[in-house]
Amino acid sequence: MGEIENVLLWFLTSKQVWYLLHLVDKILRRHVTDKRISIDPKVCHGQACIKGTRIPVHQIIRMLANGDTIEELIEEYPSISREDILACLDYATSLANQN
Repeated sequence: MGEIENVLLWFLTSKQVWYLLHLVDKILRRHVTDKRISIDPKVCHGQACIKGTRIPVHQIIRMLANGDTIEELIEEYPSISREDILACLDYATSLANQN
């Protein structure tokens, strides 16, 4: 850890540190999701899709839930990557965690 981090940890309580780390994690995850997931009213009736495709996030999540592997999904949809599939999972997780 750098000097700045040590100073911050000295002044912050453990709950504040946890909240700060949680917030940074959320921001970083959102950045990745925004790069890979799009919502456009002109594409698939505004459903969340893998950016640049017409593949809805819910379809990927459903296929994973039914036992398909990431490798099988990439084989089925060669235009998507492992990172796209992980972004779908992250997007679904963020929806489940909304208050």
